[in-house]
Amino acid sequence: MIKGIKKLALIGLILAGCAGNSKTQLTKFEERAYSYLVDNFKDKGLYSGNFPLFDFQDKEVRGVYEKNKECPPWIIQRDEEAREAIKEKVEEHFEKYENRNLVLISGAAFHIYGVVEDLEDSFGGEYVSTTPRRLDMKGVIESNLIFRYFGEKELEKARETLELQVKRANGVVRGYGYDDLEDFMTEISDFKNSQNIFLGIEETGLHNLYYSRMGKVYEILGSFLEKYCPRSVLYLREEAYFKPDQDRELFLKKARKLGIPVEIKGY
Repeated sequence: MIKGIKKLALIGLILAGCAGNSKTQLTKFEERAYSYLVDNFKDKGLYSGNFPLFDFQDKEVRGVYEKNKECPPWIIQRDEEAREAIKEKVEEHFEKYENRNLVLISGAAFHIYGVVEDLEDSFGGEYVSTTPRRLDMKGVIESNLIFRYFGEKELEKARETLELQVKRANGVVRGYGYDDLEDFMTEISDFKNSQNIFLGIEETGLHNLYYSRMGKVYEILGSFLEKYCPRSVLYLREEAYFKPDQDRELFLKKARKLGIPVEIKGY
């Protein structure tokens, strides 16, 4: 009889998932939770680190980047609107769930970078920068073909497009006081505090290149849920590019099955 009771209790705990786990009562993530994400994204080649957004092993990409490292600051109204909207959504969510939340911010990096310092300072969190795909010339040409740039114009348009993306990325971080993308990544990649973890799923403005590359991101995040049981998950996506994503839906479904509250919002 006692063995039967113990067995039922064990089954109940498994079914309860994170809802019955003492980790959800903690007020912050352990440092190893942050490291788990960084290490796993590095292993899959998805962590930004020294290679933010772009494939610097592509000689043409590296050349365009070096040429535009000291480009003028370039912050547009949409960047500032996104910054304020993200802060607002995070604050609303944290009023319900306080600390130890996992926040995913998906969309153009240009609209995300300006809010990173606010998130780390105001909400006691760590930002993990990831990208499902590093942009190279092959990717730019692939994107441009969708917009029907063929033949002789193909390479010319690809170079123009690449330079625009690099100028936007470097221009945004320079506008917020950093020297360039690499300086920005160095500043945000040190571990200080992890009351909350903010994870950027970052894209350039060529959004069509990223939709089919999200699977590995959510695979890692799904394992993170099981291992570290965040108190809640907040998923934020750039509203104009909120497309169906089976991998994302499976991840969010898994969170709910584990008893983790989920909120989905646009910005």
